[in-house]
Amino acid sequence: MHASYKTCCQQCTAKNNFSCKWWEEFLEKSAHFSNTVVIPDILSPEKCAEMSLDALAILGKIFTAPELFAGFRLYVGNTQQGEAWLKQHVFPHPPQPGEDVEHWAARVFGNEKFCIAVNYGERFSDPLASYLGSCLQPLLKKMGVPMDGMEIDILMGNYGYTPFGIHQDRRGENVIHFHLGPGDKIMYNWDKEAYEQLPNASQNNMDIEAFLPHSQVYPFKAGDLYYMPWDKYHIGYTGELSIGVTVWFNNPTRSSLYNKMNARLSRHIDMTDATLTTPEKDAQTLESFTHIEELLQTLPEMSTLTLSELLQQEYTERITAISSNAGWGARRPADESVALMDPAEWKNKAVRVIYPFRITYRLLEARSQLRLFVRGNSTDIAYYPETLQLVEKINAGKPLPAADLMEDLSTVYTPETGAWLLHTLLTKGGIELCEL
Repeated sequence: MHASYKTCCQQCTAKNNFSCKWWEEFLEKSAHFSNTVVIPDILSPEKCAEMSLDALAILGKIFTAPELFAGFRLYVGNTQQGEAWLKQHVFPHPPQPGEDVEHWAARVFGNEKFCIAVNYGERFSDPLASYLGSCLQPLLKKMGVPMDGMEIDILMGNYGYTPFGIHQDRRGENVIHFHLGPGDKIMYNWDKEAYEQLPNASQNNMDIEAFLPHSQVYPFKAGDLYYMPWDKYHIGYTGELSIGVTVWFNNPTRSSLYNKMNARLSRHIDMTDATLTTPEKDAQTLESFTHIEELLQTLPEMSTLTLSELLQQEYTERITAISSNAGWGARRPADESVALMDPAEWKNKAVRVIYPFRITYRLLEARSQLRLFVRGNSTDIAYYPETLQLVEKINAGKPLPAADLMEDLSTVYTPETGAWLLHTLLTKGGIELCEL
């Protein structure tokens, strides 16, 4: 279906140290994701500083865009602060370009102990999503893509022990922590069975000191990688200010995955339909089932496919979207600031796909449409073989003159439609402007 890149080893060794061989050794050390491990000095000081600025840039976006607030938490001491407090004390003071975490934290929090947690960082940071996605491609090639995708979370602060106590993460959510410093961190782990047999053991246990003698201790510093499987009870200790960028491999339970796909099916149904149903007169003919059938008419397939076929269709959409997003689960919002260019303005431009992302697609034969997936977002367009040829050219990874791409499409689309298609790929983060 999709054009292939160079082999993953050629791609990853050109961009970072996380080669296929490196990940094979990681899987051996971690007993195939089953054991906690620390691998020292995997990131250079320069890369740590660069990623720290990328993490701070995420805060800048959230502080200035209230609609992005979901997934952001801030604790002062052990108390989580509400939106009103944040709008008064924190949001007016976003990190400035080039400002490091030490200067920003001193400016905003002074000597206060604080903890910031941000979810879905792949939505907010193209540099982190691209770099970490590149690092992880050899691992995904070997193990497959988690059905819930991966997630980037940010932990930042000087909060001492994790504010929500000793806890176990959700089932199936394994984590790789890239520690950026500048301060060190200690993680304490307990095996599930051993912890649960201890007196007064509980989820979100704040009686931390009493349980530490029974733990396994994993200290690490800036540049180190820490991996932990989902089933470990754990707590972190961050005595000095630091940033950690974590990648979560979200392997959902079967029931969780089913519920999510079933919820996506419901988006095709008008859940505001207030039409009253009529009593069923005949248990043999079931005439009143037409009330349900009419609800399903918005998606023609829903009235002709079996439940299993409908779920497989949703599963295909899900995996195709995640595959376009280098394995990340959260979709990247379109950049609405990118101006729409007319066909003439594209003539002197060149574009290329942004590695490790690619354009994936589904052919909707019943509608003669092609559904393109870009960074997890979908766009439907009239299907022609020339459109697929364009996708294959872009996915090959080489810089391409936009004028040539427009010419390729000119036999099936108007110049305005061709310009719109390139604009859509650009705003959704699938391609970038470049030099030839």
